[in-house]
Amino acid sequence: RLDIGQERESEDLEVHNKIVRYVLKTFDSVTVHLVGEIYKNLTIEFEDVIGDLELKAQIDFGQFPENLFFSATPSVTTILRLVFRKVKSVQFSRFIVKNYDNQSEIVIDVKDTDSFAVEKIKFPGIENLVQANSCRSEYGEVPCDQVF
Repeated sequence: RLDIGQERESEDLEVHNKIVRYVLKTFDSVTVHLVGEIYKNLTIEFEDVIGDLELKAQIDFGQFPENLFFSATPSVTTILRLVFRKVKSVQFSRFIVKNYDNQSEIVIDVKDTDSFAVEKIKFPGIENLVQANSCRSEYGEVPCDQVF
């Protein structure tokens, strides 16, 4: 489990997540549970996985609309970049994104990978940089540029 941030009472958003880059490398196979809040740009790199990498995520961009009790959260560009290099197989099995706006973005950058599979993701802000030998979505085999 990789905790990327947590909710705290503070006016300074910097206390929520001081780490801006993780590198996880040299695994046989691994399942990663990505959990937390994204308050600033964050890069997570996966390298040299000779087996399967399964990614499950529940992330929150912390962008809340205005309501009767609170004003809207100030919109800032926030990018989560997921980089996969030399990973035999990547599977996004459960990927939940909450409280995002049009400034929230996820970049999926994949190279040197045999297969890439994605179950349904309900998030419009994905930049698809997937280059794999084969790609699979919930609809079956698809070209990699259409996997999301």
